[in-house]
Amino acid sequence: MKYSTQMNAYRPIPALFFFNDRGFVPPPLAQDPSVTRRVMDYYKFMNSKILFKNLRHNAQMFASIKPVMVHVNYHPDKFERMKAVWAKYINGDDQALQPFPDGSE
Repeated sequence: MKYSTQMNAYRPIPALFFFNDRGFVPPPLAQDPSVTRRVMDYYKFMNSKILFKNLRHNAQMFASIKPVMVHVNYHPDKFERMKAVWAKYINGDDQALQPFPDGSE
């Protein structure tokens, strides 16, 4: 913990980045932080960038993949995209995502 405090004082960093950094790259000469490392299927626990830029342009995968969770935090029109994701996966509207551009234009 001392190393963590010193590093954060040197250059403040976001908490999630810090957690991930310490979980996968322990500080020098320190014990393993004893966190559980998991790799999730990113098509099941998806972010909106994967959905809008990659998945929806692959018709076969787009039709077959049903995500458990979609994190919409990459685009300025988040709420509209969240409603479209709901319409696609809950209401079954296959065209709900089509009006949106790939990125955050």
